[in-house]
Amino acid sequence: MNSDHLLEIYPNPTADFINIKDMKAEFAGAQYFISDVSGKTLETSVLVSNKIDMQKHPKGLYIIILNAKSRIKTFKIIKN
Repeated sequence: MNSDHLLEIYPNPTADFINIKDMKAEFAGAQYFISDVSGKTLETSVLVSNKIDMQKHPKGLYIIILNAKSRIKTFKIIKN
């Protein structure tokens, strides 16, 4: 099985929260970054649950980067 299928972020688009489904728990406690499309970092934090709160961000396209040790995953998220 491809390891990329073991990590899902949903729903996309979202209005409030992004859920993270990590089948192998590789990203538990990972640091995450939320950036706008220009590359400006808007938020940096650590995952303490399987959700990222997007409610405070306006509608638009965002880049979310999950960083856990040597594993980095990048996702594009639409906030509506």
